[in-house]
Amino acid sequence: QSGFVVHETVRDKSQSGPVKYLSEKVDRDEELLVNPRYDLGSARVGVNMRVFLVNHIYLKLRKQGVPSDQIVLISVHGDALHDSLRGAMIYYPDRRVRSRAFGVVKSVYTKRKEYTRRVTFSKGDNQLSEKYSRELGKTMIDSFRDAKWLTHRNNTVRGYIIRRGKKSLPAILRYSKIPTSILVEVANLNNSHDRRLVLDYRNRQKIADAMVNGLESHFRGSKGLIAQR
Repeated sequence: QSGFVVHETVRDKSQSGPVKYLSEKVDRDEELLVNPRYDLGSARVGVNMRVFLVNHIYLKLRKQGVPSDQIVLISVHGDALHDSLRGAMIYYPDRRVRSRAFGVVKSVYTKRKEYTRRVTFSKGDNQLSEKYSRELGKTMIDSFRDAKWLTHRNNTVRGYIIRRGKKSLPAILRYSKIPTSILVEVANLNNSHDRRLVLDYRNRQKIADAMVNGLESHFRGSKGLIAQR
């Protein structure tokens, strides 16, 4: 009903569709929707391959005539912070941490249809990506708050993470060709209250509705309507 087309990147082979009740048991049967499929056994390989996949989808849409400002990447996760912290937060690609090129050459990648040997990013690309992505991040956080979903109190929309004392970015933001790219941490799964909330399908639907509403607001410059399901 929202008019958005969603291109998924990961499939859980044990779930044929949305489920009401989730288990806290670790589930390791997800596959990345590249061709041929890749079982997510290696986190490092999976991260790199997801970069190839999202960039392939982006270039395919551009060839079909879809304007770049009508394409967004939203990578959805659950955070793993200190258990005293709660709520959602969003990362966008700070231009100072973005890379100028991406490329890996290994058979696990090259045998996939989505593989590209090298992807480059100009200074202008990185500046625009920072601007557009930060704007979407702020709009999305506003939408979470409108939906009464808890968010971090401070620095809720961030351009980088601190890893081993240095500024860094998740690979999907560092190497995405999609100008508007954000990573959404919907909750802190190390916090028992946040974890219980996410296990409840009604709260997951609240998150999904808030994200749709945030996209409506981003594209149309208005509050939009909460999507009905």
